[in-house]
Amino acid sequence: MTARNDPANAESDNVGPPAETTYRDAMREAIRSAMTEDPRVFLMGEDVADYGGTYAVSRDLHLEFGRDRIRNTPLAESGFVGAGMSGGQCNVPLVVRMATGAGRQLAAQHSHSLEGWFAHIPGLRIVVPATVDDARWMLPTALADPDPVLVFEHAGLYATRGTITGSGPVDIDTARVRRPGSALTLMASGASVAKALAAAELVAAEDIDAEVIDLRTLRPLDTATLVDSVSRTHRGLVVDEGWRSGGISAEISARLTEICFRSLAAPIGRVCGAEVPIPCPAHLEAAAIPQVDDIVEGARAVMTYA
Repeated sequence: MTARNDPANAESDNVGPPAETTYRDAMREAIRSAMTEDPRVFLMGEDVADYGGTYAVSRDLHLEFGRDRIRNTPLAESGFVGAGMSGGQCNVPLVVRMATGAGRQLAAQHSHSLEGWFAHIPGLRIVVPATVDDARWMLPTALADPDPVLVFEHAGLYATRGTITGSGPVDIDTARVRRPGSALTLMASGASVAKALAAAELVAAEDIDAEVIDLRTLRPLDTATLVDSVSRTHRGLVVDEGWRSGGISAEISARLTEICFRSLAAPIGRVCGAEVPIPCPAHLEAAAIPQVDDIVEGARAVMTYA
């Protein structure tokens, strides 16, 4: 959890030349930059100091900033998250970072995608960086928000590599079109974005020109971007590693059906995680979450409607 002691906006990060790095190191650099530029920023959580935090995102930051600003906490999430809240009596400039997603054989204890739960709550902003660049530049914007922001970092992305553009803090209000298309809109977040892009390339060989949208923020949803795309393609498919029942895919599907009903050529499709606790064995875990082939099949199914 990253918090600030008052709601004043943090200064912008320094802009540098493009550089290739990992998602993990991009997150660390975002935290380091925020702490360097604003002495009110501090990090607290389980084992964030000596151990280096989950997946080593905060490794060695306690040596640089000291233990007053990199604070190990007891194994009591409700305690240290609650320490940053106020019961709605004032602004809470609080950023909570947490790992999400499956793919590492950690079973039901550490593999679920629960961002949809939190996206249900008014007043919270839920962001899901899917790229190295967003991992680096969404955090400064989140820290400048006077209200709580939850950042869900898919653990399967930490070792992935990409380029940091040096563009500086980005907005966390809008979705991004990662691949333009005209026949079908694929909507995804987190690690599912790369799978959706891979699926789009495969179905392109079948003359299905798929547009891929990275949702980036689950609350508030960038409805305008989704509506614009689906109104042009007339078909949509939501990819969500979370469960189908009551999940964020249901909200997106319902919202697009309400707004775009007359322009739809097919029902909004969904490819979601299986309705089970995530299993540990690799082959069962892979079967429980959306894979590229599942997205391809979902795209074909949506396209079968005349």
